[in-house]
Amino acid sequence: MGHPVYRFGAVLRRLRNDAGLTVLAAAEATGYSKYERWESGQTQVGGQYLTTIADVFSVADDLHLLVYAWLLDRLTPDAGEPSRTLNLDELRGYLSNAPERSGLWAPNSRRATSTIRRARSTALAA
Repeated sequence: MGHPVYRFGAVLRRLRNDAGLTVLAAAEATGYSKYERWESGQTQVGGQYLTTIADVFSVADDLHLLVYAWLLDRLTPDAGEPSRTLNLDELRGYLSNAPERSGLWAPNSRRATSTIRRARSTALAA
């Protein structure tokens, strides 16, 4: 039995609660006035916000894990949708939106290659 894949909105909610912030405070801190849409899944988080989110919720040292959760959320099909095969170029395209300081943006970096392999195997297994 595999590990559950959490929606990125659930990850954000947990981080916000752990930080002791309200939705309004998180919206102000991240600079995204419709923050609640991220948590509810109505809107996907853009890669350009990941560094800010990591800073606001004090997880900057684990930015690569936040990016990994974001990537899984983007690649995991919704219930009832068929799974699909992703090629490395598609995964590199997603990673190109990752924050530079996460160490994942350089497509040939060791961390990027490891994350691509993990994300691909997790998405294919879902």
